[in-house]
Amino acid sequence: MRHARDPAAAHRAAAVFGRLLAAGLLDPGEPEQQLRQTAANAAGVDRSGLQSRLLHTLGDHHWHCTLRRDRAIARVHQATVPLLDAWAPAAAVLRAAHAAAGDDLQPGEAAEIAADLAVAILRRY
Repeated sequence: MRHARDPAAAHRAAAVFGRLLAAGLLDPGEPEQQLRQTAANAAGVDRSGLQSRLLHTLGDHHWHCTLRRDRAIARVHQATVPLLDAWAPAAAVLRAAHAAAGDDLQPGEAAEIAADLAVAILRRY
């Protein structure tokens, strides 16, 4: 939770770092190090408290975005497997995958998931 004297930009950065971590686009130790440095360089605030709050914000957003991504992946599976089993056209499968994913996955991830599912289904034959 952001303290009134905490820099808003640092908390926004922690939230973005959490989303990027959840997507697997950052190494796990990278954001923590940057947030610790940001807190150490901050003026006019309790630095140790700021560090704690920034790392907490990072953890909250990482957890929340991971949960949203996991649910989106499950929705893509639920939407595309029946279509793939029925040998639906690729365009219909991709539309269903993108619609099911919403904004919770990175661009192109829904298509990758659908392609992986198609390969898994084809291996059954």
